[in-house]
Amino acid sequence: MRSCKRIGRRRFILKAGKGAAALAAMSAGAPAVLAAKSPNEEIGVGHIGLGVRGGELIQQVAGSPRHEGIESAKVVAVCDVYKPHLQKGVERSNNPSVRTYVDYQEMLADKAVDAVVIAVPDHWHSQMVIDAANAGKDIYIEK
Repeated sequence: MRSCKRIGRRRFILKAGKGAAALAAMSAGAPAVLAAKSPNEEIGVGHIGLGVRGGELIQQVAGSPRHEGIESAKVVAVCDVYKPHLQKGVERSNNPSVRTYVDYQEMLADKAVDAVVIAVPDHWHSQMVIDAANAGKDIYIEK
């Protein structure tokens, strides 16, 4: 059996007034919060391995269309141990401020990198996927 506690008119008005005041105070800061750009509007992608397949994949990400209000991907970091491939990644990244890495673990520590594309020889796949997952990155890899 349910017991209902009656609330008087005065107490109801007091509580409703406090609730309305709290709501008004919270909504005063809402325009500033709503006007801020969401960090989810752009996904920072890091590319590990920029040889033949990695060089093709970076063009797919760098050439992805950018639309207002829709998530888009931006190449923010490239990583390769072979300097000519690293330079190719910089050129194809479509981002003049792309960061370069020789050590993939340093790139995984970069907070601007939300996801990684791994295009390396097969024997490196498992270790790089494990390290990327432990770093909290989303992963694209082909096998």
